Amino acid sequence: MKCSQRLRFGFRLCNDPAREPGKAEGTNVDSFRVLEHTADIGFEAFGASREELFRNAARALISLVVDLDTVRPSRELAVKAEGSAWPDLLVNWLSEILYLQDAEGWLFRDFTVQELGEKVITAAARGEKFDPARHRAKLLVKAVTYHQLALEKTPQGWRAQVYVDV
Repeated sequence: MKCSQRLRFGFRLCNDPAREPGKAEGTNVDSFRVLEHTADIGFEAFGASREELFRNAARALISLVVDLDTVRPSRELAVKAEGSAWPDLLVNWLSEILYLQDAEGWLFRDFTVQELGEKVITAAARGEKFDPARHRAKLLVKAVTYHQLALEKTPQGWRAQVYVDV
């Protein structure tokens, strides 16, 4: 794998299309990877199931904001989102997590999806409030967008592509 040494948005840029993204802990399924874009930043999230995909997409979003390893899953919060179809539900789910981060200072590390249907998701999100002494902010994510949004079943499981405004 060849990666440039320059950092953009605090991430090392790897331009090798054959490189493998990180694996989800304890599985052979990729969890997520950051994508380059000329003006914004995005990610691909992966999961063996839709539940795992939505969980990994949420983790990918938070990883753009702070280092996930610095977030302690010490408190639990119920999170719910609704949408008209799967892609809309994914955007609304991530937008709700972004709202909780932006408006209330929540950083989440783990998610347990309790209900997932084409139009609703409910989950338990575990994390803590932002602590400037321990959490180094990476990016200010303004919004989750529909730009080049993808949500699809693959031979390996599920894949989503999401870009955000920074």
